[in-house]
Amino acid sequence: MGAVPRGLAAPLPAGAPWLSGLVPHLVTPFREGAIDAEAFAELAERQIAAGCRALVVGGQVGEGPTLRANELARLVRQGREVA
Repeated sequence: MGAVPRGLAAPLPAGAPWLSGLVPHLVTPFREGAIDAEAFAELAERQIAAGCRALVVGGQVGEGPTLRANELARLVRQGREVA
């Protein structure tokens, strides 16, 4: 593999310490065809309790592109409430 192009591995700005450490992508749990909000909250709480400082919701773990806009908005709101 070649070297990382200049600028792609830039240091984080001093005002963004929350962007350090582990930032996991959360899966979106479903039950009977609908988002399982309770299971999602448990997943988010477990990651935060383990020391994660940010979470990726509706990302690239498979289901993100298939969520409706209102479902994604609900997950983001719920993730913020848990945090």
